[in-house]
Amino acid sequence: MRTFVLGDIHGNIKALKDVLKQVAFNYEEDRLIFLGDVADGWQWVPECIEEFMKIKNFIWCLGNHDKWTVSYFKSIQDQDNAGVAWFSAWEMRENSSTNLWLKQGGQVTFDAYENMRKNDLENWEKHAKFWVNVPQLYHIEDKTLFVHGGVDWRMGIANQPNNWIYYWDRDLWNRCIGLEHMKAGDVALVEHAPNKFMRNRKTVLEYAKENDLPVITRVFIGHTVVDPRWNYTELVVPQKKAGVWNLDTGAGSTGNACLYYLEKGKYYLSKLVKDYYGDKMNDKILYKKYKYGK
Repeated sequence: MRTFVLGDIHGNIKALKDVLKQVAFNYEEDRLIFLGDVADGWQWVPECIEEFMKIKNFIWCLGNHDKWTVSYFKSIQDQDNAGVAWFSAWEMRENSSTNLWLKQGGQVTFDAYENMRKNDLENWEKHAKFWVNVPQLYHIEDKTLFVHGGVDWRMGIANQPNNWIYYWDRDLWNRCIGLEHMKAGDVALVEHAPNKFMRNRKTVLEYAKENDLPVITRVFIGHTVVDPRWNYTELVVPQKKAGVWNLDTGAGSTGNACLYYLEKGKYYLSKLVKDYYGDKMNDKILYKKYKYGK
C-alpha cells in the first residue's frame, strides 16, 4: 500500500483529479491522508467529496473551512432539515461566525450543498454522514504528525487546551521558519504531556527522555499558503522548514494542488488554476463564483 498526503484542495476538482491521475492512484489499495480544507473557494466541493468517498483507505484531518461546513450539516440535521432557517437574523450579522464563513469562501459551498439538498436529498444525506463522522483533529504514525494548522508545541499534541488549535494554528509553522533560519534543529513534539508546559525544544527532548516517549520530528500541515502571492505565473512548490512540510500550495486561490508520496519523499503538482479555468479565477479570498464547462 502506497501512502500519499494531500494539501488544501478547496473545491478545486480538476486539480484533485490531476494529481491523483499522475500517480495512478488506486482507490482500493492506496491510502490518502488529507490535511484538510476540501471546502470553500471553488464550487466543486461535493465533487471532491465524491472522490474521497471512493477511497477505501482515507484519513481526513479537519481543516478550519471543513469545520464550518461540518457545522452547516449538523445545524440543518438538528433542525430536521429546516435548511435556510439555519441562517437566523443573529447569525447573519456582520461579526457572526456564519457570516465570516460565507465571506471566506463558504457561500459557494453552501450554495452547492443547498442545491443538492433540494434536488437530491438522498445524496445530501450520504454526504452529511461523511462530513460529520469522518474528519479527525490529527493523525500520528511512525513518529510523524499530520494536522491541518498545527499545534501549540509547548504542550503534548493530545493535550491542546482547545480543539480549534489543530485547524487554526500558524505559530508552529512560523516557529519552524525561525528554527530553520537559526539552524537550531528540527521541531520536537510529544503526543502526551498532561499538565506539562515546555518552553523550548530542549525541554521537550528532556521530557521525552525522562518519560521514555517517542519524539515527533516530522510534521505535515496545510492551512498557510507557502507563498503569499495570489496571481501565480509558475507552479508553487511545498516547503520544508525544521522538519515541517507545508503542502498548501494555493489550490484554493490561483496556485496549484500538491500530493506528497510519503514512502518515496516525492511530490506531485497539479497545473495552476489559470490553466484549468482561464482568466475566470478566484479574486484573492473573495472567491467569486463562476460557471465553467466540464
